[in-house]
Amino acid sequence: MMHLYIRSVVSPLYELLRIYDLQGYAKIIPWPRLGMKFVPEADFNPNLNVEFRNQAAAQTDCLLQNKESVEFISFVDLDDILLPRADSYFDEFNQLFLSMPEIAYAHYIKLNAHVNAASRGSEFDLREMFTSVRFEGKTETGKLVAKPNYINSTWIHWPSAVPKQMIGFK
Repeated sequence: MMHLYIRSVVSPLYELLRIYDLQGYAKIIPWPRLGMKFVPEADFNPNLNVEFRNQAAAQTDCLLQNKESVEFISFVDLDDILLPRADSYFDEFNQLFLSMPEIAYAHYIKLNAHVNAASRGSEFDLREMFTSVRFEGKTETGKLVAKPNYINSTWIHWPSAVPKQMIGFK
């Protein structure tokens, strides 16, 4: 299941996400935006001083809320696509962590790509979009998949600490 921590979103996208929420495929979690009741935002905006829109706090909240109920957890953006080599995400992560029992998390490198996507939903064609993928040949800091029983907090791209006997796999 995908947990979506949302601070703000345009209405059409929210309505689409609500369908997934109601069907049990996603869970929408309102995420607070810092505000000061009697100070105009033009004078002081505390959100400008919060790293990456408080993303690390949302990810740590997700980790702690689900720590005892999931075998694996991944922190990705909505525009990130992780393509498993195995038949499913579960099989991919299970094989990875069974083959290296000393790792607390694995870090997947991000490859940037461009796709041709329709500008209107009525013209959208999934096959056409995927056949148009063009990789840039440029990598960036990727995303992590972790065994939640080995980590207690996370930053955006990796956990802030792991037990001494464990390592991260990058």
